[in-house]
Amino acid sequence: MVELCQDKYRLTRFLRSRGVPTPLTHAVSSLAAVPGIFRRLDRTPLWCRVRAGSGSTAAIPVRTPRQAQAWIAYWSTMRGTPVRSFTLSEYLPGRDFGCQSLWHRGRPVLTKAFERLSYIAAGGHPSGVSSVAALARTAPDPRVQEVTTRAVRALGRDLSGLFSVDLKEDGEGSVCVTEINAGRFLAGTNLLDLSGKHNMAVTYVQLALGEPVGSLEEPDLATDHYMVRDVDTLPGVFPADEFFAGIEDARK
Repeated sequence: MVELCQDKYRLTRFLRSRGVPTPLTHAVSSLAAVPGIFRRLDRTPLWCRVRAGSGSTAAIPVRTPRQAQAWIAYWSTMRGTPVRSFTLSEYLPGRDFGCQSLWHRGRPVLTKAFERLSYIAAGGHPSGVSSVAALARTAPDPRVQEVTTRAVRALGRDLSGLFSVDLKEDGEGSVCVTEINAGRFLAGTNLLDLSGKHNMAVTYVQLALGEPVGSLEEPDLATDHYMVRDVDTLPGVFPADEFFAGIEDARK
C-alpha cells in the first residue's frame, strides 16, 4: 500500500479504476510519445510531473508537445531524471486542498482539511504552486472529506494510521485526488491541530498508545481559522476575526 501511494501514476490509475475521481493521466514512455498523449487528452494546458517526489519537483503546466518534450529532456540530461519517470495529465485549475485522515482498523476516526491560498516561494517555481502553503484556511468542505474517505478506503479494508491526501478542483469544480501520503502529516498540520474541537496530533498519539478513541467529528460550523507562515519565521494560527485586531480605519 505504501509503495502504491509513493508512485503517483500507479495510484491515480488504481483510484480511477475504483471510481475515485482523479485527473486523467498518461505515463510518458519516450519523448516521441508525447504528441500522441496530447492528442488523446485533447485539451490544454496539461500538467507535466514526475511519478514520485514532493514540493512540485519537476512539475510544470505545458500547452504544446514541444514544451513538454523540452522540459522532460532538460530534466533527463541535466538532472538525471529518466524520461519514463514523467507523466502528463489533465490540468486542474481549481482550489487546492490538503486533507488529513486518521484511521483505526478500517474505521475513519478523524478527518480535517485546509485550503492552500498561496505558496511559499512559489514565484520561483515553474509550476507556480507548492505543497507548502504560505497562507492556508480551514476547509470544512464535505466534498473534500467524502472523496478523501473514498480514496483511503479503496486502499484496503483494515487500514490503520495517518493518510494525508492532496486534492484539487477540476474545471467544473469537482474535487479530484492528486496524491496520497501514507503515514506522513501534511506540512500544514499546525492549522489542523490548533483549530476546531479535536487536535489531530494528540488523537494520533492516543491511537498509537492503544487508547480507546471513537469516531470524532468537528462541529458543523467550524471556526474559520487561518495559518500564515514564511521562511525563517514561526507559523501563526489564528481565527479570521483577529485579522484586523488593533487596526483602525483611517478614513473615519
